[in-house]
Amino acid sequence: SHYLKRHGCGLFALIATRKGMSKSALHAVREHWIAEQKMIIVLDDNDLTRMLKLRCDGADPADVIRERLRCFIFSM
Repeated sequence: SHYLKRHGCGLFALIATRKGMSKSALHAVREHWIAEQKMIIVLDDNDLTRMLKLRCDGADPADVIRERLRCFIFSM
């Protein structure tokens, strides 16, 4: 989150992990959103595999990211 700044990279980050987020990581991501409006979305292997399949099928792989965004917002 230290790299996320209004003037620079912006306030949005994607993190790719093998297994997804732990409970403490989810807490940290929520805290960054609430306190600093820094949006950090975590994708796991399943998400990346789905994105590749969507791309191969001619669909938009960004749908997976949009889904993760919706899930995060609704979990708040």
